Amino acid sequence: MTTRIALCLAALVAATLIHLGVSSPLPFATKWALATSLAPDLFEEVRFYHSVLPRLAMALLAGAALGLSGAIMQEATQNRLASPMTLGISAGARVGLYAATVIVPGLAAAYGEWFALAGASATMALVFAIAGRQGIGGLPIVLAGMALNLLLSAVAVALIIMNEFYVRHLFVWGAGDLTQGAGFQGTGGVFRLRSNGTNERGLAIATIANQQVRVIDPAPRGFGGAGF
Repeated sequence: MTTRIALCLAALVAATLIHLGVSSPLPFATKWALATSLAPDLFEEVRFYHSVLPRLAMALLAGAALGLSGAIMQEATQNRLASPMTLGISAGARVGLYAATVIVPGLAAAYGEWFALAGASATMALVFAIAGRQGIGGLPIVLAGMALNLLLSAVAVALIIMNEFYVRHLFVWGAGDLTQGAGFQGTGGVFRLRSNGTNERGLAIATIANQQVRVIDPAPRGFGGAGF
């Protein structure tokens, strides 16, 4: 067990160093200084400090959280096959967020994670109720989870088809990609993230004449390009 943990940590450190090496042309000494104490000045330093480092930190935190949740789930059920995917919990979180975006978009924009948590919790409780106390440690809980996973995935797709304008920005998010070409509907208008760490916003073109503002070209509701 100790050897396995040491190998996992070594692989994590190696992957982190490789990512830091290929993510920016800055020297490694500069990257280390930016990560510890140096204030960014040049554009590439600003991009590395405000884009590469936060993404790397979130990747490590999200991966650790997913691994911990899977380990706790397997330990609680004494089932090696238990995971957020096999038990349908991920699909439940997705349906919870999609439904909230359609029904209460204002609350979903501010408290989306709580709706996702509610959907995941309800799905987990339903899976446990279907499998029963005797089936938690065996195959019944996995079969119940996979059946609910298929059902909730179909519900999520139905919500996307029926309410494309409201939830289309969540479809690629559900696949784990933030650089989608259509962009996101933010509170200040449409915007999208690019793979180089920058962002693009859709703004209106207006002119001021005789102390009045006249909109020449309204802000777009989405982007047509690829966004990469």
